[in-house]
This record gives sequence, C-alpha cells and structure tokens, in this order.
Amino acid sequence: MGRTIMMALIFCMMVCCLGCGEDREEKYRKVGELTLDIDGIKANIIMSELWEYIEKRDAASIMGMLSENAKKEMEDCEGKVIEFLDAFEDSEIVEIDNGGGGGSERSSEFGKTTRYRVYGSYRIKTKKGVYKLYFGYVITNKTNPEEVGLDRIFLRPDDKGDYDGCGRYDICVYPFEE
Repeated sequence: MGRTIMMALIFCMMVCCLGCGEDREEKYRKVGELTLDIDGIKANIIMSELWEYIEKRDAASIMGMLSENAKKEMEDCEGKVIEFLDAFEDSEIVEIDNGGGGGSERSSEFGKTTRYRVYGSYRIKTKKGVYKLYFGYVITNKTNPEEVGLDRIFLRPDDKGDYDGCGRYDICVYPFEE
C-alpha cells in the first residue's frame, strides 16, 4: 500500500514539472483536461520526501529539511525529530490520505512573489490508530532565505478534535493515550 501512495505522490511531482513557476500568483493550473491545485501538488512533493525519511527513520534527513530558523529557534530540535519518528515506531502504515491538501501564504512586491509558504494536511492510518499530520514549509523567501524549509510539524491522533497545532518553529507530537 505504501508503494502505491509513493507512486501517486511521484505522479504529482511529475505533473508539477509541467510548469509550476515560483512567481506565478495563480492557485490553479489547467493541464489538458485536469485542473490542478498548485499548492496541493507542492505540499504532496514535500510530504513525499518527508514520508521517505519517516519510513527510513532518518532523523538527519528530516533535520536537513528544517529551515535554519527552525534549527536555531526550536528547543531540543533533534530530540523533537526523534520523538516524531518514535510515534511511528511500533506501527505499520496502512494508508495515507491527503487530508485537506495544501494551503498557501504568499507575500508579493511589485507583482513578484517574495515569500511563498505551503501547508500540508494528511491522514495517516496505522495499525495503532489514525494520525493527522500537518506541516508548514517555506518554499521561497527572497528577503529572509534562512526561513526556507520545514518550520513546523504537528502530529496528533485523529480523534483529538480540531487542529490546535503548535506554533512556528516547533514539532508537536501528541501520542495515543495508553
């Protein structure tokens, strides 16, 4: 099942290569008969990379995805990445759904994007239970390049109600109650 999900995410990456320019302000792109949500595609690309590292339990690579600001501002950054990976330790992944897709936030000056951030929301079904995973990723920031990268991850059991996630520069993990 994990390979099928990875293939779907790779398909999204290939579609993105058809021309998702950083400076374009449009949220949707028409490709043939498909109308694509550009923010959703970019969030899926980031999730695909993050998911690869989760499966390998590769804390160093996840640390490499974090923005320089996140590494500076986050208390016990490496410990939080390990805690995040530990949430999946004893549980086989059964299914991943895009649980809301990609949102975005843009800052512009003179018609050009100076800062572009995407948000991802995913539902991850494991044998232990169902998680919701949210993240924020700054794709470009021409005025503050140290913000580029992953700046937050919020992981909670799906039955915990509405999103009340952590703030910027943090990794929050809410484990299943025993």
